[in-house]
Amino acid sequence: AEGDTFGSDADTIVGCEAPAGYMGTAGDCDDGDDDTNPDADEICDHADNDCDGYVDEDDALDALDWFLDDDGDGWGVEDEVVSACDAPAHYVANDGDCDDDDPAIHPGAPEFDCTDPTDYNCDGSVGYEDADADGFAACEDCDDEDDTTHPDGVEVCDEADNDCNGLVDDGVDDPPTWYADADGDGFAGDALVLVQCAQPPGYHPSPTDCDDLDPSSFPGGTEVCDGADNDCDTDVDEGVGSTWYADADGDGYGDPLSPTVACDQPFGYVANFSDCDDSMATSNPASYEVCDGADNDCDGYVDEPDAIDALTFWLDADTDGYGVETATETACSAPTGFADNADDCDDTDPGVHPAAVEICNDADDDCDGLVDDDAVGGATWYVDGDSDGYGVADTVTVDCDQPIGFVDNADDCDDADPASTIVPDDGDCDGTLTADDCDDADDASTIVAEDGDCDGALTADDCDDADPASTIVAEDGDCDGAITAEDCDDADPTSTTLATDFDCDTWLTADDCDDTNPSVFPGAPEIPGDGIDSDCDGFDDPQNFSGIIEMTSSGMVNGFSGGPWGPLNGGGRAVSRVILTQACVNPQLALYQHPDGDTSIQGAYFVLDEAGNELDSTAFQTYSGCSDCWLPHPGRLSVTMAAGTNYWIGLANGSGGDMCCPGIYNDATPRTEGIATFDSPRADKPATPAVGLPATSVSWQNRWRIDCE
Repeated sequence: AEGDTFGSDADTIVGCEAPAGYMGTAGDCDDGDDDTNPDADEICDHADNDCDGYVDEDDALDALDWFLDDDGDGWGVEDEVVSACDAPAHYVANDGDCDDDDPAIHPGAPEFDCTDPTDYNCDGSVGYEDADADGFAACEDCDDEDDTTHPDGVEVCDEADNDCNGLVDDGVDDPPTWYADADGDGFAGDALVLVQCAQPPGYHPSPTDCDDLDPSSFPGGTEVCDGADNDCDTDVDEGVGSTWYADADGDGYGDPLSPTVACDQPFGYVANFSDCDDSMATSNPASYEVCDGADNDCDGYVDEPDAIDALTFWLDADTDGYGVETATETACSAPTGFADNADDCDDTDPGVHPAAVEICNDADDDCDGLVDDDAVGGATWYVDGDSDGYGVADTVTVDCDQPIGFVDNADDCDDADPASTIVPDDGDCDGTLTADDCDDADDASTIVAEDGDCDGALTADDCDDADPASTIVAEDGDCDGAITAEDCDDADPTSTTLATDFDCDTWLTADDCDDTNPSVFPGAPEIPGDGIDSDCDGFDDPQNFSGIIEMTSSGMVNGFSGGPWGPLNGGGRAVSRVILTQACVNPQLALYQHPDGDTSIQGAYFVLDEAGNELDSTAFQTYSGCSDCWLPHPGRLSVTMAAGTNYWIGLANGSGGDMCCPGIYNDATPRTEGIATFDSPRADKPATPAVGLPATSVSWQNRWRIDCE
């Protein structure tokens, strides 16, 4: 009946199938209680829950443990225990009795006699013992488990009676300090203080409140706009307040991308964020739209048709740039299919509009109201005043058809004379036919009978009337082909010209080292000390001193080799001896690189005194690809070489230089022919034998030049 799947033995039906509300299993002893059936657990409820015929058996789920109490003192022993729903006779719920034969002995029993060794309260100790070894018997000690608590103990803040005087935490030497929470916000200030062991109500161990008179200000509080430090972080009203937006252009509308949070409105900020362009005061929601490529009214659209300066555009169906008045639209720029004018006379033909070219087609192509006027493709017609069939260009018209009084040519030389020459026969209309005219395009030109070469110069004035390129006597007095202004001597047909001899010193520009100075040319007299190479020999003053330069046979001079110059490749050093007959101030040295030698050095020049002491030297200079040329140093050495005194001049080749082979000499024998004098001019690229040097069969890889101030 209650649906617990067990049926009642008192109500049965026999049938092939179970009727509704019947089960095939019997045994339910209470079919009105779904917690009572053969599968139920027994509990202590004074009922037969599992239908086994017994009530509240010892195996009930909530049965209790009961302990034997033989002496009736209300305390049992733990090793005599039974389980039952109710306490059996002589059993109690408490265990822990250490002597179940003596009702005076049990947990909690009083112990007053310090001389009695009996453990009446079953705590493992007796009154006359000193369990904590603090010098006081348990019956004299108020806590015999704590050696700091006894009649002579020192009172400390621990909520205990340390000196056993019946008072707790009295007379403590250094009690803690407590701080009052005056505003009741859970955090104390430092204005009200109590010193005692126990924490008084409303007091805290530390003063952390920054304002104990304001319950809204405390550590961790929520910052609000009230001019106070609500969260006690020393900052006031930080990160709270209203959101304001920058108004950089001052139009009263803020930039949504530039917010700030503040309690009061900052300067230059507003409360709205409606500005779409904060760099332009004319762009804001209250502005008018204008045609300027900007969203002036901040509606998200640019240059809409309602812009105050929008223009009217006319329908341009044939998209030729010209519209008609049939339909219009207002916009800032021309919409597709519209034009900025209504000047088209045929909007179905893109070839017809005011800018179109008029052609011969019986239509008004350029919309000027005229048909085929000045049409492209029409013929050009020339007026023919004398009606001889030849016109002139004085009056011209362009027309698709020939007008009366006009012809299709402008060949008449004189339209008032029907017998005049015509342009095809007389190009310049000067009355001289083309065959007899030197220039039939120039009516002032000469004629063949008077100017044989038709160069514009009459025969009597022409240097060569058979050569139209010849000069004329008036401009070329000697008829040598050079006009007077360019002829060095216009009375001498063999003289030079400025084009080949600019300074007219008779030396051609290619041979003259300075063709702007007539006193400078090969062989010119040299003026000592003027700093000018007057004779074009490559020297300023090559004849203002003389002397000898020679190479010694062997030996070393201050680390320089005095012998053959062959081993200078990759860092060698060598010197030659020089003796001058005149003093030389601040010499400039140069070495001649023979074409048979190698082509690059990294040289530094030196001057040494007779003892080999270095007087001065140059910085390194690199010369690469030099063949048959001088290797100069661009500056001068700060040395004065006295006349008749022995000096050494040398070269130190760098590690990257490759100067070698052959040397000046083939062996180390001293040679008198190695003396180089400076008594005669020398060419910059001397031949063999060189001027001023004796003939020799060896390659003169090394030749010196000395130039003095």
